[in-house]
Amino acid sequence: MSVLGLKQNIDSIEYTNAVQYFNTDSFAKCILSLEIVISDENSKFYEESLLLKAKALIKQHKKAEAKIVLQNLVSLKGKYKMQAKKLLKEIE
Repeated sequence: MSVLGLKQNIDSIEYTNAVQYFNTDSFAKCILSLEIVISDENSKFYEESLLLKAKALIKQHKKAEAKIVLQNLVSLKGKYKMQAKKLLKEIE
């Protein structure tokens, strides 16, 4: 397996773990798993990870931090731009 393939597998596992942590209200663990994925802007889970991180931060009542993450997501103009804009409106 190539280094790129290994990184993609790690990202997939960490993103899946993060979703499970989020669904069990383990938001700090969720964010830790997401940070591994977010460290690589080329990860195929990058945007999904930013969105989930923002949601976890909101659940932790860290709206200022969530706002920064959501603004970053909007600026990427990717597939989660509209969801990020909606969440921004909800927390402002």
